Amino acid sequence: MKIAICGDSFCQPDPEYGPMWADLLANKLKDRVEIVNLARSGASNMLISLQVERALEQAADLVIVHFTSCTRETYRVQNSDLPLLDQFLTGSLISYVIPTCTNLEGTLDSDKIEQIRKHYVQYRDLPCTIYLNKCIIESVLYKLGASGTKWAWDQGGFEHHSFGADQEYFKLFDRYRTGTCLWDHAKTRSWRPYYHITDKQTHEMIADRYAEWIEGNI
Repeated sequence: MKIAICGDSFCQPDPEYGPMWADLLANKLKDRVEIVNLARSGASNMLISLQVERALEQAADLVIVHFTSCTRETYRVQNSDLPLLDQFLTGSLISYVIPTCTNLEGTLDSDKIEQIRKHYVQYRDLPCTIYLNKCIIESVLYKLGASGTKWAWDQGGFEHHSFGADQEYFKLFDRYRTGTCLWDHAKTRSWRPYYHITDKQTHEMIADRYAEWIEGNI
């Protein structure tokens, strides 16, 4: 059985800091399932949608997907003929967090980063950006629902209450929610350790929840 994990930094392992929930889950299910982790730090919802497409193309039996904040943009660094997801994985496309652009440091020079940040802040319309990302997420959820593949998801950072959001989204898909919004457990906005979730017991709890769900779907 193949399980695909899709998402942003909350779903990507960080070997330098030790095991996080996806690592713990793989260990709990070792020799029984193959876990393919497609999540990447800084991924936008558009790039997460490409991860889900790849998971379905690879005939994953179960898909776990966590979406992210709408304030992510994708930027082309160099031309490439590879599929879009592979361009992101190989660095031809990069995704960055607005307005801080923190994860671009070391990738682009500081003047270019500041230019990108200022352009976004000055010209990007937040309600339009929210609606665009809502459309992207809904498209992915409908695609998963029509795929015949078993799946679970959570809203992640999309209009998370920490941003002051008070609107409910995606009610049609509530029965597929994981019940664990990873952003609820973030103790820091820094990149590391454990990519925002620093409590080891929280990672154990998340891994246990997923292991139980997977056991019920094997």
